Amino acid sequence: MRYRNINFVFVTTIKPDANPAGVICEDKPQARYKKKAQCQLHQYGKGSFCRFRIPGKITVPGVYLIMTQETVLYIGRCQNLAQRFNAGYGQISPRNCYIGGQQTNCRINKLILAAIKKGMELDLYFHQTNNFCALEARLLADGKPVWNLACNVMPGFTCTSNVLTNKMPTYAEIQAFVKEKYKRSVETCHIVHVKSDLGLPMRERRSKKSRKHPCPAEFRPWIEEAFRTLYPVWFASKTKCTEKKARGSNLFFHAQS
Repeated sequence: MRYRNINFVFVTTIKPDANPAGVICEDKPQARYKKKAQCQLHQYGKGSFCRFRIPGKITVPGVYLIMTQETVLYIGRCQNLAQRFNAGYGQISPRNCYIGGQQTNCRINKLILAAIKKGMELDLYFHQTNNFCALEARLLADGKPVWNLACNVMPGFTCTSNVLTNKMPTYAEIQAFVKEKYKRSVETCHIVHVKSDLGLPMRERRSKKSRKHPCPAEFRPWIEEAFRTLYPVWFASKTKCTEKKARGSNLFFHAQS
């Protein structure tokens, strides 16, 4: 799979531990911390977490992507991929739930748990490189995925808003996304036009007369990107393929051999 002209290999689909009925086993490690009476939970340390593992064979440095279908949700770097996930994101230690602990592990674990509970399928891709810091910086400079933006929340939405639900983003959220990323303002009529062209659910209007106005060509890719970023659940449901991750597939965002 190529992302911004870089080859990434498919590693695994992230699957939290579950009981025989398929219900995710949720854990509250903060309750097991021996010094919890003297410490304070950080903003991501409350509530439940999940446990998961990835194949332990990749122990090299590089850059990884967490994706749902064609949407990249998170870009990160590591010195050891298996350790980053199996001893970090996938296994939250009690200490990391408290101030002074590793907040990123807790935040990403919570996002993964919430996304999978909402029916999203999360895939992990990896590119091996010793220049992982430079590559991550380059990819993020071209535009940060939503989970990377969560630490610096964009106006109008939070790190656990539309990207984890079936909720259609509001016009204000689309406008905020475009304004934050491209420093331009788009009108509601432009958003309605692109929304209709994408086949997204539209509200029925009382008047039969359409209020759509053509969207300038310059704005169209920005608005479409905003919808795909903030509403990936809908796009995933429309693009899901039964031959997902089939070897030799010519679909751009499916796994390659």
